[in-house]
Amino acid sequence: MSFELYSLVLSVAVVALGVATTAILLSFLLFPKLRACLRSKSYTFYLTLIGTIAAISTISALSYQYIYGLEVCVLCWWQRIFMFPIEVMVFFSLLYNDRSTHLATGTLAVMGFLFAGYHYYNHYQNIILGQDVVLPCGTIGLVPSCSEFSFTYFGFLTLPFMALMAFYAIIVLAVLAHYAKPADSK
Repeated sequence: MSFELYSLVLSVAVVALGVATTAILLSFLLFPKLRACLRSKSYTFYLTLIGTIAAISTISALSYQYIYGLEVCVLCWWQRIFMFPIEVMVFFSLLYNDRSTHLATGTLAVMGFLFAGYHYYNHYQNIILGQDVVLPCGTIGLVPSCSEFSFTYFGFLTLPFMALMAFYAIIVLAVLAHYAKPADSK
């Protein structure tokens, strides 16, 4: 698959993930019947969704690096630090039936969300506002600059936006997991 097609498919999936996550969050907050439906799902259901999103994000990031040859900037490394352990944590949580993993995955997702948000904010200034932004991470020349971007779809979507949406979905799912029924209840 070509780089452009791969990026376009992921971009469409990320937009769908963002829309679905926002719809679920609004349903949980505004509609009592839908809140009850969301709370009736099991903890393992939400944990499995968190693990799936984290695994797809990890595979996608590694594909960009190793298959398509994109160099990784400092802020992307930080986002990876917070994303990559999530699927491992979820795997062991499901294996040992641990009901507290949503706290750790939610915390990692919030930290990753902050890095991705800062990274995307700088891309937004460049893409939307047309301002030249140079982050200090690229000035030493050993790593690519965090203010550079490899592609832009729909006029706003870049790699940090993809990470931002993945972390956003994981945060919302971690909150829903907190309110979910225990796996052993019927």
